[in-house]
Amino acid sequence: MDIISRIRDVHDSLSRAERQVADYILDNLDVAVRTSTTDLARAANVSPPTITRFCRSIGCDSLKSVKLELAQAQVVGGRYLRKPYHQGDVRAVQDNVIGGLRNAIHQLENQLDQTALEAAVGRLKEARRVVVFGGGGSGANLAEELENRLFRLGLHASAYVDTQMQTMVAATLSQGDVLVILSATGRFEPLVKCAEIARQYQAEVIALTRPGSALARSVDVALTLSIEESEDILKPTASRYAFMALLDILATAVAVEMELVAAERLRRIKYQLIASRDGVDDGQPLGD
Repeated sequence: MDIISRIRDVHDSLSRAERQVADYILDNLDVAVRTSTTDLARAANVSPPTITRFCRSIGCDSLKSVKLELAQAQVVGGRYLRKPYHQGDVRAVQDNVIGGLRNAIHQLENQLDQTALEAAVGRLKEARRVVVFGGGGSGANLAEELENRLFRLGLHASAYVDTQMQTMVAATLSQGDVLVILSATGRFEPLVKCAEIARQYQAEVIALTRPGSALARSVDVALTLSIEESEDILKPTASRYAFMALLDILATAVAVEMELVAAERLRRIKYQLIASRDGVDDGQPLGD
């Protein structure tokens, strides 16, 4: 367990003086990693021996050990260590989230490379088989979403989110197959390795990822996005909206290129849905 979690976990069981030390450290992490025993005792309004007892209470043998672990804990970034601050009611939260969505879509409009988009569409419409890989929470969900968008057009599309399965599937690809990899950071090494494996066997690889990343450099076509994120850690990442919109653009463009073939597959799906679910209502979503 990291030291921040340990301090918070034992906080209520500490003596009153030790809690003062804990509270000061949690509220002043940048200062705590550089302070001396004397200065920390003065700042927390306790005696120097209390600092020693506090260190032992959280599983450290000295203040030096505490400061070392605090420095390691700070690698996550200051915004994850400060107390979250929100002002306003639910309407303010609503406006904040929707504003982030609009901003993400605006950045997508400004950054999308039309040449790369056309190249990706061309490869997908001609693919014998389309395999989609995603990593992490958003990447995994987006991979399944793209599978959902492409299979209904008549493409043989399938999504995989387990890293070991991705490696095995990548090794089965060959010329005529297309691998699509979704990664917001482009740094996840197993996905980069899968791109390299697929290309070894002459499969085409498309990535939706960050520009200049290891993944972007390892594929045939890179659709890159760099979405500015909010400092608010309680708000879901806005890049999800941009990547979802990019998936819809990609799938729609492929459908337009496939035209009658895609329309026929969609007609069949709608016919069966009307028979089993919709009745005569043609306005219901197409299986969404």
